Amino acid sequence: QLSAIKITDDIQRYMGELEDMIRYLKEQGIRVILLRAPLRDYVYNMLPNEAWFEGELKDVAEKQGVELYDFIHSVPDPDNKLYMDTDHLNEAGMTFFAENFLKKVLTVPAS
Repeated sequence: QLSAIKITDDIQRYMGELEDMIRYLKEQGIRVILLRAPLRDYVYNMLPNEAWFEGELKDVAEKQGVELYDFIHSVPDPDNKLYMDTDHLNEAGMTFFAENFLKKVLTVPAS
């Protein structure tokens, strides 16, 4: 099992790499939008350090001046019809997500 310290170190390294990618894309004139995809609640609740990770991601978005949309809890699935497995939407789930959430994000003019 991974230690909390190793997970934290890895995430901080990944956040640094994410910031590098964001800077590069912005230098190329590309609009950057960060999205957190839908996830089943029970899977979300099993993720270690998730509150800390959310804070880190928000910090990166603010520091880099990019949009962040958190859709983690946007697709509840009490009837078990929208996910193909623990954390991937099936076709019906993706259609629901695209029509109700993603379309709005992608049609908003850059700020």
